[in-house]
Amino acid sequence: MSRLTDEQAEALLRHGLDQIASRAPDAGHVRERLARRARPRPVARLVAVAAAVVVVAAGVPLGIKLLPQDQAQEQVRAPVAAGWLPDGFTEQAGGENTRLWRSGAAEIELTIHGTDEREWSANAVRIARLQSQILIKGRVAEFTEEASTAVLTWLPDEAHVLQLRLTGVPEARPMALRIADAVQFP
Repeated sequence: MSRLTDEQAEALLRHGLDQIASRAPDAGHVRERLARRARPRPVARLVAVAAAVVVVAAGVPLGIKLLPQDQAQEQVRAPVAAGWLPDGFTEQAGGENTRLWRSGAAEIELTIHGTDEREWSANAVRIARLQSQILIKGRVAEFTEEASTAVLTWLPDEAHVLQLRLTGVPEARPMALRIADAVQFP
């Protein structure tokens, strides 16, 4: 087998490139098609706007989850909501980490705390050690009842403690479990 000389290799390359060039479409035709595509289309604009809305809508929750922990907790506190309440309860004024509903003398209060807060940091360990645990969406919880007040405390995730306090609500235990199961927590 013989090796190609530089001149032979160059001739073969030129021949191959000439063949490729002969199969190329007319340049005028290509320019015309590109000019047609460059014109804005209302449908294309609508699709672009819709795609931008979807990206923003998906990015906001992701951005909140990516905030440093202390900022993320501040963002999470406000949107906690009860998805279900007994008939007749209306929301009253609440604080930064509290939601309050009343119906006559009966009261339901939902509070959220961070496990990094001194008073609430030991709840995870204490609840985990209980002999009779309750599960709320697969997470351990504690239910206590004293006189006319019942308290359900649970950890929806590793960083938060939710506490549901029912005062003057009949059948407090099943009511607390139903409310807690319907709580919307990000």
